Amino acid sequence: MRDAIGNFAVLIAIAAMSSVDFYFKDTVTRKLSLPDASEGLKTTLDNRTWIIYPFDESNGEFQNPFGYWVILLTVLPAILVFILIFMESSISE
Repeated sequence: MRDAIGNFAVLIAIAAMSSVDFYFKDTVTRKLSLPDASEGLKTTLDNRTWIIYPFDESNGEFQNPFGYWVILLTVLPAILVFILIFMESSISE
């Protein structure tokens, strides 16, 4: 039972403290102020989008501004990071 609760300890703590803040109105807590939902999230420039495409379509055909060798070069570090995270999580269990 202790392991089952321990697996969700962070979630339980966040839910408990959020409910304390919600139900006890006299508790003074600082909250993050967000823009109005009707405005939405805006980028820093009006002509910029949130999605960054790896290929350039400005002249009607796909062009990679980085070169294909960069995409292939990133495969090795990605595999090494995957192995590192997998080994770390396996060792720490």
